[in-house]
Amino acid sequence: MDPRKDRTPTPGTNEEPRDPARRRTMMAGLGAPIALSALAATATAQDGDASAGILDGQVAMVTGAARGIGRAIAVAYARAGADIVALDIADADAYRDVLGYRLGSQAELDETVALVEAEGRQALAIKADVSDAGAMRSAASEALERFNRLDIVVANAGVGGGGPIHGVSDAHWKTVLDINLTGAANTMKATLPAMIERQSGRFIAITSVAGRMGAGGQADYGASKWGLVGLVKSAAIDAGPYGITVNAIAPTGVRTGIFGQLMDDTAWMAGFETFLNQMHTLPVGMLEPEDMTGAALFLASPAGQYISGAVIDMAAGMNARYTA
Repeated sequence: MDPRKDRTPTPGTNEEPRDPARRRTMMAGLGAPIALSALAATATAQDGDASAGILDGQVAMVTGAARGIGRAIAVAYARAGADIVALDIADADAYRDVLGYRLGSQAELDETVALVEAEGRQALAIKADVSDAGAMRSAASEALERFNRLDIVVANAGVGGGGPIHGVSDAHWKTVLDINLTGAANTMKATLPAMIERQSGRFIAITSVAGRMGAGGQADYGASKWGLVGLVKSAAIDAGPYGITVNAIAPTGVRTGIFGQLMDDTAWMAGFETFLNQMHTLPVGMLEPEDMTGAALFLASPAGQYISGAVIDMAAGMNARYTA
């Protein structure tokens, strides 16, 4: 059977019936203004009820959900009506000897679950390392056993860079690539089969401006995030015939645990804020995790159904400095 033909949207999924008139309108060039209007509406979700109900009946898995961007997206999706699979390594000491800072803890993952449940939605906490392909397959099976569906997956789990190419250790290089790039691939390989079976789904990866432009002192991190953009584009081609969109969000500097102990270094933080203010075209420095939720809601919503293989730059205008 050709998956591109005779597809009937499953009731309650995020795939909308294909309206020929609407498609003609979008193909005529009016799709971008419509999409931007939807993004503007959903971006205000944390301030009101703009997103209420847009994900009713759906199930979303978010990796790296214990804190930061992952937690913010999980809570925003719950507020929009989705039940949440909150996945995290949930081990503060994991890779600490290599990375030099702590990762999300079990207590933080439990807090994410409590925040989701406070929105009136169900939450399933799964402790897993995204770099372990077997663990991710088991996680997907557990999620499907609990909810019988996966509509949205956000590959957010990631760790920070270890320095310039001539200085980064072999262990740091391997750890960053294993988690940031291979981890996203493992997440895709574990969850896309369920979406393919349903002929519908949304996959969103969190990359970075460091995956859109050169960034000194972040050789391993930059390589992983550039690779993630390539993975997203290739997967969008592979998954498209099954009604699945695959996209990425590229944040600028966001106040998350990825900065480790540097968050407590007042001088370093002041310097980084100065750098961001110089690079951003908008009058703002470091962003907050909640600032990423508008794009994540948009890509998961009906308004994003015909967008795939794209990267949305949540970069406060830093992206205006890209060469292309």
